[in-house]
Amino acid sequence: MEELENFLQKQRILQIAPHAGDPWIANVFMGCQSPEKIYFIGSPKTLYGEKLLEDPKLAFATAWCDNNNHLDRKGVQGVGEAVLSQDEEDIAMGVKLHNQNYPEFAERITVDWVHTNERGSGVWIIRPTFIKFWNDELYGLDGSKEFKFD
Repeated sequence: MEELENFLQKQRILQIAPHAGDPWIANVFMGCQSPEKIYFIGSPKTLYGEKLLEDPKLAFATAWCDNNNHLDRKGVQGVGEAVLSQDEEDIAMGVKLHNQNYPEFAERITVDWVHTNERGSGVWIIRPTFIKFWNDELYGLDGSKEFKFD
């Protein structure tokens, strides 16, 4: 689990595919402290936001490879649920992680902004139920490990 956590903490962009309606995929700026909660900031007025409000189930993925060694690849694919958080601790953590990864937004993206912005943007939390972690370095070429969460 430690290797998965370390990988997710280094990632910055997550692809999400909400379950509701027609297929759709979106890229979001992510932040993560542990695999049990993946944070991103976004508006419920986006297409992905509308779909997640309709049905919180989603699939998600992120990947990385060494540009000098294409046999050194890492990535996750997972499923879970995403909710727009109302919890103050989670909102503060989501803002903190976002601004650690994207310091150029730190003056604008604040806890106060989350509560007052016109688009209703807030901190979303993905709670995975399943993650497949592929990591050539740890598990061999095309090797992976699966994680299940309650």
